[in-house]
Amino acid sequence: MFIDEEQNHIHELKAGDFVKVAVSAKRFNVNQIGHGGPVDNVRQVMEKAGIVQYVDRDGDALVIFQDGIRNHINPESLEKVNPEDYNDKDSCDGLKEGACVIVDADRARFKQVQTETIPWDDGFYAAAGKVGWVQKIHPSGKIASVNIDYGSFPLNSALVKRASLVDMQKHLIPSNSPDFARGDLVKVNVSAEELKVQQVGHGGYIASTKNISGCICQYMQVLVTMEAGSVCFIDCEGDVYVRFNSERMCLNPTVLTKVTAKSHEDMLHVGDLVSIESDLEKFKSLQTPYEHGGYQEDMAQVCGKTARVMSIFNDKRILVKVLGRPLNLNPALLRRLGEPGTDTACWKSATICAPGKHDWSTGRSLLCVVCGECTQHGKMCPAPRRPDRTPGSVTGCGNGHAGCDDCGACRACAEDAVTKEEVEALANETIEKIMRHEGCMQLQMTPRQLL
Repeated sequence: MFIDEEQNHIHELKAGDFVKVAVSAKRFNVNQIGHGGPVDNVRQVMEKAGIVQYVDRDGDALVIFQDGIRNHINPESLEKVNPEDYNDKDSCDGLKEGACVIVDADRARFKQVQTETIPWDDGFYAAAGKVGWVQKIHPSGKIASVNIDYGSFPLNSALVKRASLVDMQKHLIPSNSPDFARGDLVKVNVSAEELKVQQVGHGGYIASTKNISGCICQYMQVLVTMEAGSVCFIDCEGDVYVRFNSERMCLNPTVLTKVTAKSHEDMLHVGDLVSIESDLEKFKSLQTPYEHGGYQEDMAQVCGKTARVMSIFNDKRILVKVLGRPLNLNPALLRRLGEPGTDTACWKSATICAPGKHDWSTGRSLLCVVCGECTQHGKMCPAPRRPDRTPGSVTGCGNGHAGCDDCGACRACAEDAVTKEEVEALANETIEKIMRHEGCMQLQMTPRQLL
């Protein structure tokens, strides 16, 4: 009995554990029977260390190796290792397609080096300091296309190096997710000075001034006292993106607290689901031109539809999203559905978005409000099904597609999927344009002269 308990303890793995294959190739494939089946590339990972991304419902571990190989492995074939023993291994291999890499985090150097080969765009900063996977290396060796957070970045190869196991753990394995869900009503619960401190490393502190309610003031300070905001999603690092009246902010979850609004109150909040007046004649009469933006003939199609409050300008004009379009409406035309920030039951039948009009995000995988499944893995989500989970809440399986911030649907339910082939084709086209431009510069010829 003691031996069985000790054996179970040895093979009890969790996300973030560092492991290696500790059996022979023959024994490995025998152990794989009933655990994902034998694999062809077992010899490529023998004695190499990897990291457990998650453990599925059957107890098998999805292990990611530094060269990009991923396998569901019977834990009987694995043993835990010290990552420091593998820091210097494979460092001389250079960049390889499929390898896990980390991008230089020094923003000043990043821009300087990147502009040596690629025309600069501030969007490249999103890759700085991140871990990703080499999708393609250009024949010149100067540019590597790296997939990061489900986006593809053409980067100067000098900015990219092989990620260590610790790098992989820090960036690919989510820490405990904050106890927030999409649609939650939240408010900043600290002072302005404390907010400034807590925002270091979590989106920063915005010191720019804005005109809010007729007053010029520090925007982040206004967050301390302004109305509550609505949770959009939780990013890969666990920070919470919240939509406030004027814009969406990235915030440290420790500065936020949930707000419980009274269900009988008349006040609407950002993020509320609302039903639009179904009586067309009443709609026309209340939607006056000067105070509420006026009526247009194509507004008839939104009568009786379910929308979502995106911004509240004043007591006479509210911005909603319905059928994929933003509309300024008279608040008298809107009736809240469910309780503020806590009721996602109405989302399933809502008409907030339309095909091609979604606001997709990546971060912690959430529960789709339509099908109730994981926004990344669907029904194949490896995370245990908790009885208390609700639509919009974190699944616990890690990072991936987080669905639409506005309607809460996954890509499958929205029928608005972007295929891997489309992403790769766009990335390859970008690299070819860049290299063609570089070749023209070297030859001091224009693209037209090369044709």
